[in-house]
Amino acid sequence: MPGDEETQHLRFHLLGPVRAERRGQPLVLGPPQQRAALAVLLLRGGRPIGTAALVEALWGPAPPAHAADTLCSYVARLRTTLGLPVVATDTEYAVRVPAECVDAAVFAERLAAAATTKAAGDVPGAHALLTAALDLWEGDTALAGLPGPYAERERRQLDEARAAAREDLLECALALGQHAGAIADLRALVTEHPARERSRALLMLALHRAGRQAEALAVFADAQRVLAEQCGTEPGAELVSLHERVLTDDPSLGVPAAGPARPAGGGTTRDAARDAARGAAEGLPPRPADFSGRRDLVEAAVAAVRAGGLVVLEGADGVGRTAIALQAAHALRDAFPGGRHFLALRGGSDRPLDPSTALTCLLRELGVRDGALPEGTERQAALLRSLVTGRPLLLVLDDARDAAQVEQMLPGCAVIVTTAPGDVELPDARRLTVDVPEEKEALALLSAVSGAVGTGAAARAAQSVVTACGRLPLALRIAGARLAGREFSTLADLADRLREEAGAGEPVEAAFRVGYEALGAECARALRLTTVADVPAYDGATVAAAADLPGGAKHGDAVAGELVAAGLWERAGRGAYRCHALVREHARRLSERTDGEEAREAALRRVVAHWSSSPGAAGPFPAVWGGGLVPAAVALLGMWSERLAGTAAHDVLRRPAEEALARAAEAGDGAGVAGALRVLAVPRCGADTLDRCERLLRAAVRWAEAAGDADGRLAAGRDLGGVLLAMGRGEEAVPLLEPAAAAGCPRALADLGLAQALAGRMDRALKTADEAVARTADDPQAYVLRQAGRTWLRAGRSTTAADRLRDAVNAASSPREEALTSAYLAHCRLDQRRHREGVEAADHALSLEAGLGDAYCRGLALFARGRGLLSLGESRIAAGCLREAREVLGRRGAGEAGDVEGLLREEFG
Repeated sequence: MPGDEETQHLRFHLLGPVRAERRGQPLVLGPPQQRAALAVLLLRGGRPIGTAALVEALWGPAPPAHAADTLCSYVARLRTTLGLPVVATDTEYAVRVPAECVDAAVFAERLAAAATTKAAGDVPGAHALLTAALDLWEGDTALAGLPGPYAERERRQLDEARAAAREDLLECALALGQHAGAIADLRALVTEHPARERSRALLMLALHRAGRQAEALAVFADAQRVLAEQCGTEPGAELVSLHERVLTDDPSLGVPAAGPARPAGGGTTRDAARDAARGAAEGLPPRPADFSGRRDLVEAAVAAVRAGGLVVLEGADGVGRTAIALQAAHALRDAFPGGRHFLALRGGSDRPLDPSTALTCLLRELGVRDGALPEGTERQAALLRSLVTGRPLLLVLDDARDAAQVEQMLPGCAVIVTTAPGDVELPDARRLTVDVPEEKEALALLSAVSGAVGTGAAARAAQSVVTACGRLPLALRIAGARLAGREFSTLADLADRLREEAGAGEPVEAAFRVGYEALGAECARALRLTTVADVPAYDGATVAAAADLPGGAKHGDAVAGELVAAGLWERAGRGAYRCHALVREHARRLSERTDGEEAREAALRRVVAHWSSSPGAAGPFPAVWGGGLVPAAVALLGMWSERLAGTAAHDVLRRPAEEALARAAEAGDGAGVAGALRVLAVPRCGADTLDRCERLLRAAVRWAEAAGDADGRLAAGRDLGGVLLAMGRGEEAVPLLEPAAAAGCPRALADLGLAQALAGRMDRALKTADEAVARTADDPQAYVLRQAGRTWLRAGRSTTAADRLRDAVNAASSPREEALTSAYLAHCRLDQRRHREGVEAADHALSLEAGLGDAYCRGLALFARGRGLLSLGESRIAAGCLREAREVLGRRGAGEAGDVEGLLREEFG
C-alpha cells in the first residue's frame, strides 16, 4: 500500500462523471458498480461502513445473491490496481484520504468559507470563493452515470448544494452592482429549477435594477403558475414581498452601496426574522446539576456533532438521553457561537407536538415574531433554512416521536435528536444508543444526588437502591433526593421502601411513589394540578394559578423549587421548570384519582385566566389541554384565537380546535362544539375563503341554540355577522349584530354601524358608529375606530373618516391592525383626491402585511394602490395592482372584489 506521501498525489472527481488521477495521470476505475462503491467510500470521508450497508447502498434492499463477494472483489481491485488506502475488516470498509484529494469535500469547504467571509462583510471575497467552488464541477450532474440508491440520494444533495451555491454567487454579484451581467445566468438557473423561489427573487431583482420592471413582474406571474401546477402552493412571503416592492418601485431595491449584500428580495419577513434570530438569546436549559458519569457517551455525542452535524441519541424513557444531549450541547458552546437552542417535542406523551406546531415553536425559539411568520409549513421550513444554513448553530430536538416530526427541522446546521429506540430513522445520522448506566455510574449518580453511599453495609444498601431503581437516572434522582431531604435515615430503609413499591409498577413509578409521599400537601397539590396545563415548561405564576396558591408567582417559584429539590421537576432556565413525561403521567393519573374532574377543570380555568390577563405568559402557542376538560379547553382556545387572529400563527390552533370539537361532540357538549367551531371559523391567512367561515359559523349558531347556550349563540352570531359584513352582505349582518351590540359589545356595535351603512341606513349608521367610539373613549380600540372610519367613509364623509382612521392607526396594538387600518386610510385619502398620500398609505400597509401572509389586507392595499396610481397617470402599473387585487379578494370572497372588477372594466375594458 502506498504511503501518505503517495496518497497526497491522488485526486478524485465526483462533481460530474466520476474519475480519478494520480500525479495528473488518469486511473482506470472499472465498471459502474465498482465506481459507485468507490464514491460511497469517498463521500463518507473516512468513516467506516458495514458490509451490509454498503451492499444496500449499491444494490438497494434486494441485492443479487453473491453481492457481498462481488463487493469484496471490487474493493480488492481498488486497493491493488489503484493503490487506494482501503481499510477493510470482515465487517467494514473505509477509504481514508485527505479531504483536499476529493473535489466534493473541497467544494463543501469553499462554500463554508464563502459563508463565513460574506457574514464578515467581505462580499468580493465571498464571490471569489463561490466562483472557485463552482469551478470544481465538471458538468451539471454529480456522480454522473453511477447506479444505486446511495448515489441517487447523494446526487440530489450535491445538485441541490450546487444550485444554492449558484444563487449565493449571483446574490453576491447583485450586491456588487453586476445585475446586468447576472440576468442571463439567473434565467438559466430559473429554467433549470423553475420552482426555486430564491432564484426567481434574484432574477426579479436583477431585472428591476436593470430598469425592466415589466419583465420582473412577469417572472412573478410565471412563478405563481408554476408553483400552482407543480407544487399546489402559492409563492412564499419573500417572493410576494419582493413582487409588491417592485410594483411600488421601492427605492431600497436599488443598487446597494459598497458593503455586505442584503438577501435578495429584502422582504420584511426574512430580514426581520434573521435579525431577530441573530440577537435571540440562547434557549438551552441548564446542565443537570447532579449529572455524573456517562463521559464516554457525552464525548461520543460531541465528536459525532463535530464530525457529521446530525446525531440521534436513542434510549428508553428515563435512561438520561436528554441529560446527555444537554451535556454535549453545553460542551459544544465554543463550536457554535451562532447559538444553541432546545425544543421539547413531547413525543413520549399522548399529545406530541405535530410537525407544523413544532416548526412554529422552533422559529419562535429562534426569535421570529408571530407577525413575521409566513403562512404554511413549507414556507416556514424555507424560512428556517434561510435562518440557519451556514450559521454555526446547534439545535437540540428532544423526545421526538418519529422522523416525520423532525424532518422539516433538519436544515443546514448541527442537530441532536433524542428519541426512543427505533422511532426516528434519519439518513446520514450518527446513531448513539443510550442504555442504563453501569452500576458504578449509577452509584456515582446516587452519591451525587444524596451524598450518602459509603462503604460496607451502606454500599450494599446503595447497590440495592440502584437495583430497585433499575439503574434509571430519573428514578435514582427521585430516590436520592429522599435521602438528601432526610426522609429516610439510612440507605437500607430507602432500599426496603423501594422494594415494597417495586411490585406495584416499573422503577420510575416506584421512585415516584416514594418521592411523592415525602411532599407537603401544598407541593403535592401543585405537582398534581399543574398536569392540567400540558406545556413544555412552567413559570412560578402558572404554578400558583394551577394550585391556587395565595402568594402568586413568588409562592409558585418556592413550591417549584421544592419539587426540583425532590427530584420530581427540573429547572428549564431562569424562572422556568419542567417535568419529565413519565413523572407527569404518574402525577396526572394520581390527580385524576385524587382531585377529580371538577377540581382539575377549576385549576385549568385559573391557569387560563392567568394567561388571559398576562399576554405572553403562556408562551406563543396554546397549551395542549388534558383529561377531557372540554369547557376549559375551549375557553383556552378562544383566548388564543383572539390573540392570534389575523396572523399565520393562528393556524397552530387548528389541530387542538379539531380535537376539542371531536371531544365536545363525543361528550354531547353542544356549547363546546359551538366554541370550537368559532375558533375553526376565524378567517385564516392566505387563500382561505369567507364561504368556509360562514358555513362553520352557521353550524356554531345551531349548536349553541340547541344547547341553550345564550352566550355562545350571541358570540357565534356576532362572528357570523362580521363575516357577512366582510362579504359585503350588510343587510343580512344587521340582525345578527344587533343582539351583541345591545349587550354592550363595542366591537359588535362598530360592526353594526358599518352593516347599517352597507344596507343604506346612513343616518342610523353614523349614530351607531359614534356611539361605539364614545363607549371606548377611555380606552380607545383600533378595531372600533377603524370600523367607525369605514362607516363615515361609506357615507361620503371623508374628513371625519380620516380622523377616525388616524386615531385607529395610533391605537393599533399589532402589525395586522396597523396594516389593515393603513389600507383603509389609503382609500380614504384617495376619496379626498390626495392620491400621492393614498399610495404612500397603501405602500405602508403592504410593507407591514408582507410578514403576515394576510391575503385580504394585501388585496385591499393593492386595490388602493391601483386606484392611486391610476389617478397619477401610471396606468400600466395600476393595472397590475388591480388585477392582482381582483384575484386575491375574489378568491377570498371579499365584498371589495366587485368594486375592483368594476374599476377594471371601466378603465381597461
